[in-house]
Amino acid sequence: MKSQLRIFADSLLFHVIRPTLDDMVLGGTAAEELVLGTAIKESGLIHLKQIGGGPACGLWQIEPFTGRDIIERYYYRDFRLRAVSRMLNRVLNQANPVILEERLIRELTSNLVLGCIVCRLKYRDAKPKLPNAGDLEAQSHYWKDHYNTAAGDGKPEEYVSAWKRIMG
Repeated sequence: MKSQLRIFADSLLFHVIRPTLDDMVLGGTAAEELVLGTAIKESGLIHLKQIGGGPACGLWQIEPFTGRDIIERYYYRDFRLRAVSRMLNRVLNQANPVILEERLIRELTSNLVLGCIVCRLKYRDAKPKLPNAGDLEAQSHYWKDHYNTAAGDGKPEEYVSAWKRIMG
């Protein structure tokens, strides 16, 4: 019998990640697995706020500064973000920086499509190309190098372990 987290992971993949990445024209099995694996590692598909009081939020544990940087870099030059343009307009057109930060945190915490988009765009310009689908070891190192960063606390073996725990 599938665990509740496996059922949620499958639902997240089929109803959020796959259609969002397809709309962005940045999909495919390798990208889908990496984006799902990132959510699995970052939040365990449970935590919407960083444990210990840090700033990261949402299933992909995106820090508001990182989210804003990625959104602002791509929003005005990339049609792929038009799928969430109404919501982004509401967030980005705030003159008050405190309100902007609060809205961005709220959207990154609760909007699965936005979290998926920001996660995929964070990987978009990374070199080399995405690891092959099914290669958890390569995905774990790619996540460490391009999402968690060398200075981050995460370890590639934790990515693999989290994936296996939830996905089997």
